[in-house]
Amino acid sequence: MKWATFMRFVEGLSRRGFTATLGVIPECMDAQLCHDAPRKEFWDTIRQLSTEGWIVAQHGYR
Repeated sequence: MKWATFMRFVEGLSRRGFTATLGVIPECMDAQLCHDAPRKEFWDTIRQLSTEGWIVAQHGYR
């Protein structure tokens, strides 16, 4: 995932009072999608967004 792009997306929507549906691949093995190093706080970030009204959907598994 490109963390900087993702965080700009989240912050931009949040500033405007919007939420979104996030498709999460729990154990992504696709090298084309793995841009930045994994972050240990990934699931904490996703859980926090969920408590703020964002919808989290599973998008595949690997």
